[in-house]
Amino acid sequence: MKAIRTLLRAARTVGDSDRSTVAPAALVRSLVVRTDKERIVPGPVVDEPPTVEEVVAAIEEHEAAREQYNAGSRGKRAARKVLDRTRTGEYGRWSVSWVQSSRHEWDREAIEAVFAEIGRTIPTKPSSPSLKLTRATEQATGEAAAA
Repeated sequence: MKAIRTLLRAARTVGDSDRSTVAPAALVRSLVVRTDKERIVPGPVVDEPPTVEEVVAAIEEHEAAREQYNAGSRGKRAARKVLDRTRTGEYGRWSVSWVQSSRHEWDREAIEAVFAEIGRTIPTKPSSPSLKLTRATEQATGEAAAA
């Protein structure tokens, strides 16, 4: 919890500072909060970060779109329960066909076998940070304002 407050305090300090000055990249990179399974990083460093009002409006718009997307996904999943059992053919005004994709996927088992044979592990690199939005609780909001 202390690490989160430190991150919030630093982010607020950077956001409140004169827009022409940017926090040193080393400071921003050093602010990493670790949870059980997530590694929270400060995000992009930009010359002109959005205002609090712009961020709140964008989050509200994002959440409304996410809810609409999820509702559409639930409808599609329900329809696929029927369509996945449907054979190629004509159904009313609709034509159903199954087409083999030209996309190829890597055969992970074969890759693992080759690397095991030469005594090496498969090289990996971390993926890009993902955006995660959570509703702030009253207590956390109060703590952030007091910090």
